[in-house]
Amino acid sequence: MDNNLSLYFYILMNEKNFSEKSMTVDLKIGISATMFLLMLIFLPTNVGGQPNIGVLPINISSVSSSILNVQQLQLVATQLQNLFVGQLGSIGKVNKISMGHILLLLKERPSQNIENLTDEEYKTISKKENLNYFLKCTIKSILLEDKNVTSQIQVIIYDGNNGKEFWEKEITIKKNSSHTLTEQVLINELYKPSIIDVLTEIKSLKY
Repeated sequence: MDNNLSLYFYILMNEKNFSEKSMTVDLKIGISATMFLLMLIFLPTNVGGQPNIGVLPINISSVSSSILNVQQLQLVATQLQNLFVGQLGSIGKVNKISMGHILLLLKERPSQNIENLTDEEYKTISKKENLNYFLKCTIKSILLEDKNVTSQIQVIIYDGNNGKEFWEKEITIKKNSSHTLTEQVLINELYKPSIIDVLTEIKSLKY
């Protein structure tokens, strides 16, 4: 009987040790899984070559045009931003970023020049919005001579990890138009065909 009692206590203690070890292993696995999930949530992702891209407001701050007034220029800028957002959806997740949202994201350390963000400001927005890249388009000029319209635009992609320029292209667009020049004519006849060509290059980049 003493032998049976000893055996009973031996089995009981081993079961207790095994249970404690199992709890320790389960706890470690649980902590590891939690840390892994947190990394997925808080770090910018680029899974399977699908980048997260933020499209910034079109920069028209340097444009001085006798063709369009400020409201018309702003409408052109809005439609161009929408064009980039719609076209880039085929290569990854795209976010349309407003000027107000940028100001909100940088409220702890307000930008000195919201039209030209610094490397650190790009990195800050990248972390907060989980973005890998930023696309910035600037309309530098719009000139009209007789019925010939000439416009210079610049498209830059910034790397969100370091805030540095990743890709850049500057183009001069010329168009002879028989229509009265409105913002819609500029969008459809001047900007859209050229930007579609630029987007073809952007889509072929290795992200």
